Amino acid sequence: MSKINRNSVSNFMHWLGLLTAATFVILGIYILYSDNLNGLEKTTRVIFSIFFFALGFFRIVNWVLKNKSRKIGEYANEDDN
Repeated sequence: MSKINRNSVSNFMHWLGLLTAATFVILGIYILYSDNLNGLEKTTRVIFSIFFFALGFFRIVNWVLKNKSRKIGEYANEDDN
């Protein structure tokens, strides 16, 4: 049975958090500017896009604060093998 390496899992979760935050921001932009959602009222689109922008911004701030001491390319807990 193979043992899961904590470093690779930690690194994966690190970048998944950033990807999730970026996805929320991109979704907010899509909702605001897409012609595919013309069935919704403009005010509804603006409200939803503000919600997704705020959620994405919140996730980015949390990601930065959580990973403030981490350097790019550095694995967390290098002493765990």
